[in-house]
Amino acid sequence: MSTSYFSHARDFQIQTLNITTGNITFDAQMAASSKALDHLHSNIAAEAIHNSDERCDAPKCHPETRIAVQEDILSWITSGDDDEEPKRIMWLSGPAGAGKTAIAGSVAETCEDMGLLAGSFFFSSFSGSEARHSKRCLITTLVYCMLQHDALQALRGPILTTIERDPSIFRKRLRDQCKALLLKPFHDVGADLDWSSLPKVIIIDGLDEVEATKTREVRDEARLKNEADQVEILSALLQAAHDPKFPFRILVVSRPEPVIQDFFSNKANHLTKELFLDNKYDPDSDIALLLEAKFAEIRRRYRLPLSWPGQKALDELRKRASGQFIYATTIVRYFHGLKAHPQASLDRILKLHSPDNALSELDTLYSHILDSSPDPHLSITWLGVITYLSQIRSGERYTASFIRQLLQEYQGQTEYMFENLTSLVLVPPPDDNGSLVVMYHKSLQDFLENPERCSYNAHKAFAHDYSVGDFLARRCGVILRRKSTLVPIPHSASEWKTFVRLFIPALCHSLETSQAHSLIGNDLEGCDVLWWVRTVDTVFYDDRLAAVRYMEEIFRAVHWECLEGGCNEACKHWRRNILGGCRALGWTVPNAIALLRHRMFTRHNTVSGLNGPDDGFLVDFFEPPATSQRAPRSSLRFPSKEESRSLDMPEGIPNYESVLTVVNGMYSRLPDDWMERYPKDSEEHGPCEHTVFRSDIALIARDLGIHIEDIDRTGAFERLAGDADSEEWDSVEEGEDTSEDDSEDESDDESKDDEEQ
Repeated sequence: MSTSYFSHARDFQIQTLNITTGNITFDAQMAASSKALDHLHSNIAAEAIHNSDERCDAPKCHPETRIAVQEDILSWITSGDDDEEPKRIMWLSGPAGAGKTAIAGSVAETCEDMGLLAGSFFFSSFSGSEARHSKRCLITTLVYCMLQHDALQALRGPILTTIERDPSIFRKRLRDQCKALLLKPFHDVGADLDWSSLPKVIIIDGLDEVEATKTREVRDEARLKNEADQVEILSALLQAAHDPKFPFRILVVSRPEPVIQDFFSNKANHLTKELFLDNKYDPDSDIALLLEAKFAEIRRRYRLPLSWPGQKALDELRKRASGQFIYATTIVRYFHGLKAHPQASLDRILKLHSPDNALSELDTLYSHILDSSPDPHLSITWLGVITYLSQIRSGERYTASFIRQLLQEYQGQTEYMFENLTSLVLVPPPDDNGSLVVMYHKSLQDFLENPERCSYNAHKAFAHDYSVGDFLARRCGVILRRKSTLVPIPHSASEWKTFVRLFIPALCHSLETSQAHSLIGNDLEGCDVLWWVRTVDTVFYDDRLAAVRYMEEIFRAVHWECLEGGCNEACKHWRRNILGGCRALGWTVPNAIALLRHRMFTRHNTVSGLNGPDDGFLVDFFEPPATSQRAPRSSLRFPSKEESRSLDMPEGIPNYESVLTVVNGMYSRLPDDWMERYPKDSEEHGPCEHTVFRSDIALIARDLGIHIEDIDRTGAFERLAGDADSEEWDSVEEGEDTSEDDSEDESDDESKDDEEQ
């Protein structure tokens, strides 16, 4: 008879559970730690770490250059405590093109080789990874880097326990993440660490390139949000630097933007050592070394005489660089990219001269290279489209493959347009489906965005308010009407699915501009909307969140230029078919009462001067059927181009014009003081605008003889997101090795089969 050691036991906890049965041992604590580590890994920006594959071609200091500044930084890292006034933070700054990122990358490599690097994060606004220009993954990435260091393994337990207890830590403020994941672990296990063997520094580059998640903010609002995120990062770093248990120095690298300068000069001045890349580090000598080395490579490649290019030419190029490494590196790429003889290229460069100021030389060089394109205006417009799309924070990567599909009118046009711009723009080969088209340096974008530096035509070609917005809108209109790109993609291919997934957010942002609807109104009216509804539903079959978000965005975007109470013909056409098509596919869609409240919300926010008057209001009212209620994924197919009006509409669905008439009738009967009552009524419901004026709306509907259910969909999208997060976490938990169980199940099944036979 077995004895139970837990008879009548209650209210106890098991911290570590080891179960051994046969040859199977299950360590619950180890399994939980593994899940937590997986969860941490899924919330880092691996591309932002200094030695990531994405940064394999990132600039590094040429050998024997930038020696003095690197020595100053390394001396501070290793011996900063010996300074008269020790500082925990160093801010390395300098003008655009001064070589800051190259220095940061070289210092990171050196520190890693010496065992001094605790973690790194290289922000980049040009990266296709949203995490590399967002604050969201900074702390988690640094924590993950720390856990890879041999001397910091004692931190693994407390860090992973924190994540296991609170998986939502990744969605909290940076200061809370910093406290829980960076600081508290050192307080918990500091006594177990060999402090003499710890790494010394954390390196953060490109702080000025941090961008907030953008929706539809105008330029100034977006800039303020970016600056707020940059300050939040600095505040979290300052919080760490203030903690005596936090052992690392912090190297921050950025341009001297006003908000960053203000933070270091005021809030953090007592802890910060500032290093500015000016003439004291003799950049001219380093640029001369770089040019001599690179021209020697060109000389060997083309078997030119040892006297080429001559000291006079090198001195002139060094002088024109005015301390800007970006000028020198662009010159070098220019020589490698052109098919002309090196001497002819050198002669063309030396003939360009603008003696006004340092930037004038770089601007003249940029202008000359851009003018060498077969179609400079269109090439610059394409660069503007690429830049604009990179600023759409949809969570997607706008790859070179997508850019070709979106922009090309014929095969090979991208290579033709950018053939002479290889010194400015990196264009992956056509068979590379994952990489991005990127400008080598942000100074080119700065140049094209400033009409005082580039020509008026170049600025107009690059600016979204001019050529870029018009070009993108027209191209979207053509694709919508044709159900295809100009260079067709087979609809059955995975390429088409990938294209649609990227095209939809680009389309929505394009439609929400002042000129788009007037430019492509006829295209919108002539579209087979039902075909596109079915296509979107199929593309996002496995991602219900994205399906909801984009269907709602399209529904909202087509209404962008409509007047209150009335819709233009294109909007009616699209909304009628979106509502009908979604219902035919089993979706939940907004009814007249939801659209009434949406109109009230928009009107109140517009009159009150609030930003984003209707951003995402209706997202709770769209929802596709659960996967269990849909056809199997294997049975789905994309509609062919020839299939028109490809959905059977259920009977009894009111058309959009009828719904709009009901909304207008109910809106006209709202109490005269509804605007004044709106904030209070909203607060009383949660606060939530989805259920305001329920009793008033019920009375109005009754008076009008309308029978519409007033459904409370508050938080439906968040619940859907929560379900997705739970499924993701469950999938991590289910990722354990269950091979033993599977084999037992299989053997049981086999025995059952034997019995049946």
